[in-house]
Amino acid sequence: MGVGYAVVAVAYFGRPILAHPERSLLGTDNELYAWSFAWWPHALGHGLNPLTTHALYAPAGANLAWVTAIPSLALPFAPVTLIFGPIAAVNAAALLLPAIAAWSAYRLCLALTASTWASLVGGYLYGFSSFALAQQLAIHVNLTADFALPLLALSLVRYVRGDWSQRRFVLSFGVLVAIQLGISTEVTLTLSTMLLLALLVSIAFVRSARPAIRRTLRPIGAGYLLGGILASPLLLYAALGASGQGFVNDPAGTDLLNLFVPTNLNAIAGSSFSTIQGHFNPHESALFVGTPALVVIALFAWRERRNAWSRVLLALFALATVFALGPRLVVDGDNVAPLPWDAIDHLPGYDDVHTPGFGAFVALAVAVIVAVWTGRSRGRVFTRPYALPLLSVFALVPAFWHAGGTLTPARPSFFTSGAYASCVHGDTVAVFPFDATANAIQVETHFAFPIAGGYLTPLIFGTKPVVSFNSDPTVFQLNFYGDRGRPSMDALLAFARRHDVGRIVRLADSDYPTTAQLRQLGPVEQTGGVAIAPACGTPALTRRPLPASARIVLQEQANATKIQWCLDGYVYQLPAGLDPGNLLEGATKAVYVQGRAHISCDAPPDGFVQRGYAPTRLHVPPGTYPYYVRG
Repeated sequence: MGVGYAVVAVAYFGRPILAHPERSLLGTDNELYAWSFAWWPHALGHGLNPLTTHALYAPAGANLAWVTAIPSLALPFAPVTLIFGPIAAVNAAALLLPAIAAWSAYRLCLALTASTWASLVGGYLYGFSSFALAQQLAIHVNLTADFALPLLALSLVRYVRGDWSQRRFVLSFGVLVAIQLGISTEVTLTLSTMLLLALLVSIAFVRSARPAIRRTLRPIGAGYLLGGILASPLLLYAALGASGQGFVNDPAGTDLLNLFVPTNLNAIAGSSFSTIQGHFNPHESALFVGTPALVVIALFAWRERRNAWSRVLLALFALATVFALGPRLVVDGDNVAPLPWDAIDHLPGYDDVHTPGFGAFVALAVAVIVAVWTGRSRGRVFTRPYALPLLSVFALVPAFWHAGGTLTPARPSFFTSGAYASCVHGDTVAVFPFDATANAIQVETHFAFPIAGGYLTPLIFGTKPVVSFNSDPTVFQLNFYGDRGRPSMDALLAFARRHDVGRIVRLADSDYPTTAQLRQLGPVEQTGGVAIAPACGTPALTRRPLPASARIVLQEQANATKIQWCLDGYVYQLPAGLDPGNLLEGATKAVYVQGRAHISCDAPPDGFVQRGYAPTRLHVPPGTYPYYVRG
């Protein structure tokens, strides 16, 4: 069955990369996964600690327990990485993981129904659910790798039935928990939450099973303990890197209508509700079940209304749906009322949960309910019903002919030819564009030199960065002030001094820093699709004195100084080191006029001339505001 699901996954998603799977990445957000797939075999092969890295975000580096490092995926795919490269490995994972998830749900449904047909349908509804399809659009392999959820449920079912011994259950459960921890600690937390709720709901609804449920508590605890021991290095580094506050700061949930209306990724009616879909996020609105499956759920609820275990299934479906909706009930874009997550969201750990992720549990509940109903019902023509199960599958066929896309990582010949080896000499490098390009270059050069930059975790405005490097004021400007300007070359030099950067490398397709700006840092060499400053063969920035103007910016940024700029009669407070541009193109610094109490955007009176910059005795940063005195 797993092969059949794999064929479906390749047919849906493989077309863009089948010809050259080693060149382009499926999806649009995958350079961090390629880096992780390359990092783990590299670190272990070179005797490095794989849970911390100084290759990116140099020199401080990053604690990989708090980013998307996915060791549970990188290590099994390491042979593919070593033979064909990390791009091919990530592509293989992207194609196989939905199929593996579908197979795991198939095994769970088969154990519950003993019907191959019903289980095939259930497997598809989980592995290719709207949640999986939404994440597959960007190929978030840490979320499409949700195969452990059905397998954990399956191990519990087999133990409760007496098919497995306690030892086998604890071993299986513990290994699966450890694997899930190595994929996503967030999903492990939500999984544990849903498991706890499942136990509580079962105790409430199935009185006869209470003694059996109580007997499972100790083995489940032992399984978690084993999982914690197996994943103890990861948990230790997670504890060491804990910030004590949430960093997601994302209250967004899912519009209730998404339960009934698909995003444009679903082919059946995906482009028929454009007005409603305006409230959906194609990556996050992942609740769509489809009318046929909802009809099955309604029929199941009516037929099994006196079956206590069926009520448990329905309750878990409802709970997962409510959690996926987030802290507020939103209907067609209108904020209607608070939901239970509004209270849970503030608890430690849960403040970092992205609630649309509960869509995976909604999909699992739907898969099991449809499979159980199909397995217990008789068709009007055949032994089993076919129409509603097939329509349930049909409703989740993705618009694979135009969904998704590919990302071709940057490969300038300066790096691919090995020319960098005679230029960098172990210096820390800053690469522009200042994004995941750094990840791609490290993968290409096999981690030959550290980079002050990179992308392992998203930055969210207004929250404490997961990686301390991203608290750097120049990094902050690069990420959040693009509509108002770019860091000056003095700010870039200050950044280089803070992070021991030896050379700045700008790719040919980047417009910042310009060649003229790079010349302010030293001689510029353009070769192999990049511009380098200071040029190869000349002293690195770490061996050059810092200009006085850069020292001023260095101090201003250390003091979080704001600079006043003027444009069209308005005053703008910008962080020190930012050169106005884009929306603030043409802005000029405020001035200090002798005799006035404060700096101002008002023009100096006639007869006043500039005499350098306002002195620090006037309680302003040195060398910043033009100073006018009577001529």
